[in-house]
Amino acid sequence: MKTSFKKLISLMATALILSAPVVSAEDTGLSSELPDWLNSIEIHSFLSLGYVYNFNDPDSDFNSQRIFDFKHNEFRIDDFQFSVLNPVTGPGDAGFRVDFDAGSNIPDVIQSAGLFDDPDGEDIDLRQAFISYNAPLGNGLTIDFGKFITAFGLEVIEGWQGFNDNYSHSYDFSFAIPFTHTGLRLSYPVNDKWSLMFMVVNGWDKVDDNNDAKGFHGQVGFFPTDDISLWFNYMGSPEQDDNEDDWRHLFNVVWVVKPFSSTLPDLTFSGSYDHGTEDNVGIGGRNADWHSVQGVLRYDFTPK
Repeated sequence: MKTSFKKLISLMATALILSAPVVSAEDTGLSSELPDWLNSIEIHSFLSLGYVYNFNDPDSDFNSQRIFDFKHNEFRIDDFQFSVLNPVTGPGDAGFRVDFDAGSNIPDVIQSAGLFDDPDGEDIDLRQAFISYNAPLGNGLTIDFGKFITAFGLEVIEGWQGFNDNYSHSYDFSFAIPFTHTGLRLSYPVNDKWSLMFMVVNGWDKVDDNNDAKGFHGQVGFFPTDDISLWFNYMGSPEQDDNEDDWRHLFNVVWVVKPFSSTLPDLTFSGSYDHGTEDNVGIGGRNADWHSVQGVLRYDFTPK
């Protein structure tokens, strides 16, 4: 029986979502005996469990056009994330971040090409693994090297830091943008109104590059008021195997606005728009061109 997306009803039970408190050496009384960098290490965890039922009852038990919630009539351990990080907070600081994931849905979907090629390892992933240094240049130039989540889109896979990041997602997240990048990232806060970011990476969702060219990603952040935040992203990269000539281009804008901050300070309107192109990628060498837009209204009823 063909699955109809319009008739798909997801009965989602996120049974447990944990964000473990920061582990501090001060709590153990060892802070005076440890180096400063070790005192600032944070440990977090996240667990998402779920169930989805499709009233079309597809013969394949597969919900088409879904990115994470794709299994019909199954209880799933979607994702367990364990994160260890030492964030950089000012010029001269060095740090790192490692996010490890295990589960029946998410690690397999977001896994980068060339990482955990063994089929037995398809249910685990290193979502992020990078080292950082905040160079004392101007306001502080942050240099990250390794694997990190993308800057594209409103929805990204932030795990314990995010909102609805590990279950049901929009088409925009699922099909229009990358998940992660591996390479070098530079970030610079110009002032309280502007920020800059630049990446040189292997491409979309790749640890092992599939050609001899690199991808380039730039971002400009603009924050005209406390209630309006805008990010403009562009990336160009050749994504086809052994092909450095046909580039994929992606433009993206993300906004986060509090439209009624004086009367409804807990209401936020967020959204994103994407436009992408790629030559000679379709059937018969056709070019690809796609657009995607989404908008989200969110109201925080409580601080948590």
